[in-house]
Amino acid sequence: MRCFALVAVALLVAPAALADDLNPPDWRGDPGSTFQHWTFDMPPADPALIPPDIVDNPYGDPLIVDAYSDNGEWLEMFEGRQGVWHAWWDFWIDLPNDPEPRPWKDILVQFTYYYDDPTGWDNGRPVIDDVFVTEGVYDIGLIDEFELGGNWYYSQWYIRIEPNPDFESLHVIADDAYSELYFDQIVVDTICIPEPAALSLLGLAALGLLRRR
Repeated sequence: MRCFALVAVALLVAPAALADDLNPPDWRGDPGSTFQHWTFDMPPADPALIPPDIVDNPYGDPLIVDAYSDNGEWLEMFEGRQGVWHAWWDFWIDLPNDPEPRPWKDILVQFTYYYDDPTGWDNGRPVIDDVFVTEGVYDIGLIDEFELGGNWYYSQWYIRIEPNPDFESLHVIADDAYSELYFDQIVVDTICIPEPAALSLLGLAALGLLRRR
């Protein structure tokens, strides 16, 4: 594993469209892109395999795969928000891709989550720490993180995979081992071979330190 800094050039982004979808990419809806949005407004039919509530992915069916679903639950109301998913401590987000070989794929993930116990085990902050791909390398970076109010937080993650796989799975885990996670929203945008204007990603000044594996 090696670390390096990658600086992105700022650009204008599309306005937020859905609740805490605060930084949608300007390439959302372009050819080769996908969009999947978990709002958790309703309890999932199968808590171990949760499809997005809003999806535009012509390549397959994205899913949250929760091996610890027996320990989680859907909450109609939680800490001032309606429709909250309570996960145990880790899960995977499966994302089907354009099967045509491409040089790379960019992924942007937005989390809206609850966090009020920085020293205890009650709840944690979601971290993307691994990506399952059949081949290639990937970089992961935390772009932004801030409080929305009432102990609700927003974070955004960037991932680049080279070359573009036809499928990847993102591993999300609590920063404190075995802590619980509470989500009001998860948004995932992806694109294969972005247009040049999209390479700088979302008007961000920097992507910070990325981790390659």
